[in-house]
Amino acid sequence: AEEARNCTNSTNRVPPNVDEFEERAAIIEFDAGLARRPAEDLAARAQGYGDVIEFRAAVLGDTEEDIL
Repeated sequence: AEEARNCTNSTNRVPPNVDEFEERAAIIEFDAGLARRPAEDLAARAQGYGDVIEFRAAVLGDTEEDIL
């Protein structure tokens, strides 16, 4: 069950929800005391993406290489 929840297979992803992502990242950053980037990575993983770059690529409809 844990592997399925953390799967980054595109068929198992929910559409990116930017508002939920931003809120979750801010909460993680504040409550866990993490820097913004690791907090954003965790927020992206909560929506089924590997990291923030992958999440932003999905939001923008670009490839990860376009984001970098």
